[in-house]
Amino acid sequence: PDMSNPEHLSWIKLGQKIIGALLWLSTRTRPDLSCAVSLVSQALFKDLKKLKDRLRHLLQYLKSTKNLGLSYPFPKGASNKFSLTEFTVYTDSSFAPAGKQSQTGIAIFLTYGTVRHLIHWQSGKEKKMAESSAESELYALSTGHKVGRNFRLMVHETLADDILLNLRCDNEATIAMLDNPSWRTRYLSIYGETIRQEVKLENAILTYVDTNHQLADVLTKPTSAAVNDRIYLLWGLIPKSA
Repeated sequence: PDMSNPEHLSWIKLGQKIIGALLWLSTRTRPDLSCAVSLVSQALFKDLKKLKDRLRHLLQYLKSTKNLGLSYPFPKGASNKFSLTEFTVYTDSSFAPAGKQSQTGIAIFLTYGTVRHLIHWQSGKEKKMAESSAESELYALSTGHKVGRNFRLMVHETLADDILLNLRCDNEATIAMLDNPSWRTRYLSIYGETIRQEVKLENAILTYVDTNHQLADVLTKPTSAAVNDRIYLLWGLIPKSA
């Protein structure tokens, strides 16, 4: 955009206003907007046509799905701290979708009995430049672990109970890099050293999950309607009338 052009400048200001409102929604009640809002934000000062197209698409989607909302059902009989059965952090990454930084997605769940609750999510561009999908997944896993540790402290303070941190990653090369770092990957595996130590001390579990069960997948890139519907249901993001 040409910042000296009044028309371009007005579009930038309008874009900032709309993105600000969408950002509020995407961080509170609509996790399905997170990746799209992140991507449109990245085009704000770079490509005016892309900004217009993405904003229009986002607003059309929001209008057609305005009845969606997060549901937090509580299982019968789960009225105390002993009902908390699992604390899980899903991390995923889309490797350099625009040819530069990768896009990271994080979804954190608390499970009461058999009911899973989405308590935190985020989607954003990685700060470091990754040279492979395994490397970008490692950065995502490291970021997700840090966020997860903060939430684990909050859970411990609130419920006065320790809980194991479950990390879920869908990249086998990344997990292998942490399990058995070689001289070729030593400079990368340092990002996972804290995770390795927590796993060794049995404070955390690192598990491979296939892409079909990767609940952070839609936070890293645009996905099909079929994938969205399946994951949104697992998130608890359902129509209000349902």
